Amino acid sequence: MTYPRPSAWVLIVVLVVGMLGSAGTAVTIAANPPPQCTGWTDEFHPPTEIRVRLSRGPSAGTVAVVPFWDYVGTVEAAEYSTSGPRGPIWLRMGALAVKEYGWYYAMHWRGGSVTITNEDGTTTTQCYDVRDTTADQIYKPLRLVNGEWITANVPSAAQVQAMAETWPMSLRKWVVAKQKSRFFLTGYSSGKKNPCGTDSDAFKIFQKSLGDCIVKGLNFEEAQRRYYEPNVLIVDPRAHDVLDDPDANSLPTYYGDLGVLTPGANTMTGWRVYAGTDTGFADPVTGAFAIDSTEIEGQDVGDVNGDGRKDLVMMLKTGKIRVALTTGAGYADPTSQDLPNGAPTDQLLVGDFDGDLLVDVGLLRSTPVAPLPDQPATLVVMHGTSSGTFNAPVDWWRGALDLTPVTGQQVGVGDVNGDGRADLVIRNLGAGFSFYVAASVPSCADISIWGPCPVPAGVGLADATEWFNNTDWLTPTPEWALTDFNRDGRSDVVVVVKSGSGVDVFGANATVAGGSFVNQHKMWHADNQSLDDMNVLGIDVNPDGLGDLALLRKNGSNTTVQWLQAVQTLGVVTYSATTGYNDSGLSWAPAATKPY
Repeated sequence: MTYPRPSAWVLIVVLVVGMLGSAGTAVTIAANPPPQCTGWTDEFHPPTEIRVRLSRGPSAGTVAVVPFWDYVGTVEAAEYSTSGPRGPIWLRMGALAVKEYGWYYAMHWRGGSVTITNEDGTTTTQCYDVRDTTADQIYKPLRLVNGEWITANVPSAAQVQAMAETWPMSLRKWVVAKQKSRFFLTGYSSGKKNPCGTDSDAFKIFQKSLGDCIVKGLNFEEAQRRYYEPNVLIVDPRAHDVLDDPDANSLPTYYGDLGVLTPGANTMTGWRVYAGTDTGFADPVTGAFAIDSTEIEGQDVGDVNGDGRKDLVMMLKTGKIRVALTTGAGYADPTSQDLPNGAPTDQLLVGDFDGDLLVDVGLLRSTPVAPLPDQPATLVVMHGTSSGTFNAPVDWWRGALDLTPVTGQQVGVGDVNGDGRADLVIRNLGAGFSFYVAASVPSCADISIWGPCPVPAGVGLADATEWFNNTDWLTPTPEWALTDFNRDGRSDVVVVVKSGSGVDVFGANATVAGGSFVNQHKMWHADNQSLDDMNVLGIDVNPDGLGDLALLRKNGSNTTVQWLQAVQTLGVVTYSATTGYNDSGLSWAPAATKPY
């Protein structure tokens, strides 16, 4: 993914020259303060620039128009020191808080302006969004040394990485009275030596107590919720962002893309990736892998190499993991990694199981009776590394799991409890329709005292418990998917069931407290649609954080690719169908035509 980084950190002197002109005379930004200053209106993509009132440097008393990436990096370097054992959680928390603060005021002008007297005696008014002091955020790109202004507060490589990891994210709050969410203003201060998040006011990060969260081992999303709850919505639109889709200014837009693998000739596997657009899916980008499609046991997407794009991870029956990195325009040739002897191979799961923002591989085995401690685990996890490979398997969950088709269980992976780590969602087949969840355990079970966690909760998943049961859905073949349709940072359940000659789509959202899927409601209906002629995938196509649904539907001997767009009205989310893309190059085969 191409992040909006400039080729070099631009000195404020250069910016001011561009604003004042070579003669040093201010260029008129506005004769009178406008109704808005920068006036950014997009709540899901950061602004490209911000206007900063300068109180120091050679251009003190004027307003600089600063590239927003540069602004966030300079403030991050000034406000979130890299000294001490702080690490990536500290930097990610800081990068997101700094960005959201500046972003908010680039949208909501407070009326700030300065008036400059020009050389000819006339005056010019310049509006600004933020000040460069602690009244807002410390923006100091220059410092005075021996009478010369030199570059200051250049972010480190670790700080730049934290910015890149959190750049597409935004934070929202659910407003109960209005039954809608809003982008909100973040803040931070040094605070006092309090236990992790016990000083939270749902607005500020208190940096000293944040240090305690890090000592206690909380991950990024756990720490976010310690400070911004209740009702914080953590929006990250990159769940299926495979292809580069820049806007007119070459900035990424994070539209979700849909992939399909197809059988090919001569032991080849074809791939087709449909770019998401404002109105549906575009013509596919196509290619092929030198892999026998009959050997692929499962596939899914996740960011393997940390570039923001979602790569394709495949498991082969031959005991190998194949990873095809996306280039932004397609896939590179797959790399290969052998699975260790004895590793499970019944089902592949791809997700962030430990909350470190690196994708991991989960491997399931069918164990109708829960294994004993000295027996092989039901789920093992191979943690992803920054080099794009996966570590040796670690036991992650022991529970009864019967993967027998028709009579057993189906398993999906998603973050249903909102802690940033992947959980197992298990659907029982047969009579009725129920979901069990094996949820990730907290990183620290007791945060009430300062210092290392007194009761570490360990790693892995808790016992599976029932979260949902509908005895009226007797059909054994419903389709289902996980997607965060209400934008709260927790994966919700979407179920497609037979309804007369058509299908109904129902949703039930994961509760804030965890333990159940609730608020079951109908989200969409289609007439004259066979459930056997449809495959579904949870996906966020337009990057608004509301989880959508993608459908592959039989169309004669070929396939229609369709986007069901999530629409939220007074707290209720329903789906609206966009025009399907009829792909004559994608033959329909119910068992093989599956989206990823």
